Amino acid sequence: MTSDVVLIHPPYWDPYGPPASTAALTGHLRANGVRATQIDLNALFFADRYGDMTEAALTDFQEPDAYAAKVPHEHKVVLGGQGHQDDLLGHHGIDGDVLDMPRHRQAIATWDLGRLNVLDAIIHYGYFVNQDADIARALVDPTVLDGPAWRPLRDLFLARVVRLIEAENPVVVGFSILGEQQLAATIACTYWLREAGYEKLIVWGGSDIRRSHELAGRAESWWRTLPDFLCLGEGESAILALARRGREAREAGCADWRTAVRLARDPRSPEFIGGLIAQPLNRTLLPAKRYEQVATLAQYDYDGFDVHDGYLMPWPIVPYQGSRGCHWGICTFCDHEEGYRLHYRPKTSVQVVDHMEHLRKEFGITHLQFVDEAIEPNWMSDLNDEIETRGLSGVYRWSNYSKIAREVDYQALTRSYRNGCRLILFGVESFQQRALNTVRKGIRRNDIFTTLRDTHRSGIRSWIWLISGLPSQSPEDVRADIADLRSLSGVVDAVSVGRYRISANSDLYREAAKFGIVGSDLDHPMDLTFQIDGEIIRPEELSEVFYTEYYPTAIDMSLTHNRYLLFADAIKRENGITPVKSERQRTVAAGLQRTGAAVQVSTQAGLGNI
Repeated sequence: MTSDVVLIHPPYWDPYGPPASTAALTGHLRANGVRATQIDLNALFFADRYGDMTEAALTDFQEPDAYAAKVPHEHKVVLGGQGHQDDLLGHHGIDGDVLDMPRHRQAIATWDLGRLNVLDAIIHYGYFVNQDADIARALVDPTVLDGPAWRPLRDLFLARVVRLIEAENPVVVGFSILGEQQLAATIACTYWLREAGYEKLIVWGGSDIRRSHELAGRAESWWRTLPDFLCLGEGESAILALARRGREAREAGCADWRTAVRLARDPRSPEFIGGLIAQPLNRTLLPAKRYEQVATLAQYDYDGFDVHDGYLMPWPIVPYQGSRGCHWGICTFCDHEEGYRLHYRPKTSVQVVDHMEHLRKEFGITHLQFVDEAIEPNWMSDLNDEIETRGLSGVYRWSNYSKIAREVDYQALTRSYRNGCRLILFGVESFQQRALNTVRKGIRRNDIFTTLRDTHRSGIRSWIWLISGLPSQSPEDVRADIADLRSLSGVVDAVSVGRYRISANSDLYREAAKFGIVGSDLDHPMDLTFQIDGEIIRPEELSEVFYTEYYPTAIDMSLTHNRYLLFADAIKRENGITPVKSERQRTVAAGLQRTGAAVQVSTQAGLGNI
């Protein structure tokens, strides 16, 4: 039986585990009678290119001129910060045979973080960085899609995806764009799909679609006519309605698919579909968005994904959302649009554990990442209640994001650890009370230290995010943050610190004068000038402190730059697996040199947070 919808997760995205976006949508469509098929083109392409990309990365890492000119600073840090090495793998005690995807997966299950960080730098550079310029040119020049840089993806797409679409004959093909680096691949695949003769409906959606819509309005965006629709915001109801309308058109013998589904602007009309933008995409009038009722959302469906062997993690770990929106929702730097972040909708603990049990029984999945904006403490208490009531303590392992809060105390943390929590990623932003007040975190600085130390005592790994250059932060404030961060050495396991980038969606941008901002440029979002008590603080002052003092401190304190590897390390140690170190690594660990690590400075999503 053919499909109504085919959903595609395109490159370039994290290859450690499957995405949630298409799995959530596939489950919802199927639960509502729509035949859906999904394909993780990112996983297929990564596996297909693994050997070539690692070889290309090693060539640049081991050739002195290429290493100096092409390799980003972050990668050099991960590689040990010791300069160019003629034999990079040998220097780190790594056998070259490990650069094979099955062996790489086995290494993640048994090796120490130092060497795994090196492997991760190799694949991140090879997959994301090495062809950045060629990939980016596709946004302004369609001719590059016929060139050598794009040929491997084109050949794979035609052989695997276009053939699937021809067999399934869907009325809708959807692309999920979760990060800006996926836009170029989505453009390319849509272009090739149209060239191959697919005339039915194409829709782009995903969490980064707002940025795609902004770019569609630019004169150089030749690709704006490729999709029929963009789906802004949450997509379950919109794609379900579009699929049903497309199915009706097919049954009626539609001959002109470009006019098959017309959208009304009036929400009272039966032709209205909330959240969908039809051609022309550069219109300024946007449709009302749909915010889903989370109780109606179906379980995630990973059918079609090779969750056990198709990704780098040696066991499947999948993202899952227990809520939509944010339970706090008022941080001034947040770039989520207000309708989403202020519209918090948690699923019940019964619904969530039902979904977890579905993943375990249908797909053998017991490792999850809760990717909610931040877990609300009372919600986590309810989840623990439900897990314990069903006798499932210790069956699952998970990570989650959290806001610092007094309710996240030692008792709550030890309970979560007992039930399966192994990593919490905290949005700290700053340790200074003035900055915390500016960004409306709603906490006292002492709460940060208490929560992080309690997390460490409970056995849960911690990852903290910090921001440098927020309005109200002077260079002295940033140095105070550095001192406070150093006081947590041995308490936190990983640190991501980045310079603040102002966003048009943020309260800081909308209320610039209120926060003392006197100069900003959205095209150069780190170039922020503001005043503190009449004193002008310029971006170059804060930049110098960041790169010379803050960034190196965060690097020194981080065990790894990749959340998957930190999570895996916690699992290995609780299972009594002592990560294997090479003789080279033992020597380094015993001396004065540190093993490689990195922090989030690059704008690339990529692998973890390099």
